[in-house]
Amino acid sequence: MLTWEFIPHTADTSREPLTADEADFCWLASTFCGEQTQRLIPHLLLTFRRDAIWPKSRWLREHVEKTEFRNGGCDILVGRPSIPYFRLDELPTTELALVPHLTLRGLNGVWFLERGDEHPLVKRANDIRLFCLVDADGHPDEVHCIGTKGHEGTTFDLFSTQSSCSTGARR
Repeated sequence: MLTWEFIPHTADTSREPLTADEADFCWLASTFCGEQTQRLIPHLLLTFRRDAIWPKSRWLREHVEKTEFRNGGCDILVGRPSIPYFRLDELPTTELALVPHLTLRGLNGVWFLERGDEHPLVKRANDIRLFCLVDADGHPDEVHCIGTKGHEGTTFDLFSTQSSCSTGARR
């Protein structure tokens, strides 16, 4: 029901200039996290900039934990975490990333766990179809989600920016 991928850390942690979101994440890590977790931050930023990782999103801190972060739908657990595989049964979490602290012994990297093809949520989503009504300019107006039992959801509001979403403005 689950699939996994291990992505080893590379020796090269050079990267492009930080986005505002990444700079915020780095500041939080330097302020609240221990030294071993702080050493992982350049590796995490580089790993999450890879094209293969989806959904790319904002870096968020989970609660007040020093070893738990979130990027999009991925819960990132640092150090020696227990594996909360039950989170993959909940819609907000699409992936778990387990990131042990760096050691000389090796196997330094990120272990990604995600739902496999036989996971109940994946099987249910296979039967869902989306279609979108657009206006004359081709902008989405209304999205319909249809499953095997009829409408799973009737409409979704679409926002062009996160600030539009928080103010309730509709595109």
